[in-house]
Amino acid sequence: MKCLNEHIARQANKEDRCTGRFWEGRFKSQALLDDIALLSCMAYVDLNPIRAGISSNISQSNFTSIQKRIAQYKSHQKQQTKHNHDITVAAQPNTLLPFAGADNSKAIPFNYLDYFELVDWSGHHVDPNKSSYINLEAPTILTTLGINEDDFIIAVKYFRRQYGSFAGSTEHLRTFAHSHGKSWCKHPS
Repeated sequence: MKCLNEHIARQANKEDRCTGRFWEGRFKSQALLDDIALLSCMAYVDLNPIRAGISSNISQSNFTSIQKRIAQYKSHQKQQTKHNHDITVAAQPNTLLPFAGADNSKAIPFNYLDYFELVDWSGHHVDPNKSSYINLEAPTILTTLGINEDDFIIAVKYFRRQYGSFAGSTEHLRTFAHSHGKSWCKHPS
């Protein structure tokens, strides 16, 4: 990542006739050890524009994967309706890793409609200024995976501050640390 960051910074500085870093801080890498880590990291990134006050909803959050996925889904719905076909599984953006069942190792092991619901629900909890109705029922994906609602919201709100180099449940962090000859990994308190 350092080499990529340096190349991009040099190119951007050359174009803008300036000096300095391209990104504000250094790149941070974290191993995502379980489903809650993967989902909370994805939601954290997709909700960045809402937390920053740049956007008020996920479908208008520019430069996010969820915006691309929603646009692709809506486009697919229009095409299916236009051709009077039943709406089937929508094509997903080919520039992003697709959502699919747990059987497919080359895909994200969740249903993308469940992910849309999860991020929207999380956004209502993450941004206290959001006036939209908050559905008190947890999204299906949390119930299916046995993830506690409060733990998930905390993981999304404080993802970068909550974990060190690895992200996951206390049990997964402990197992990972021991399998790599370490006695501990930073975990949420």
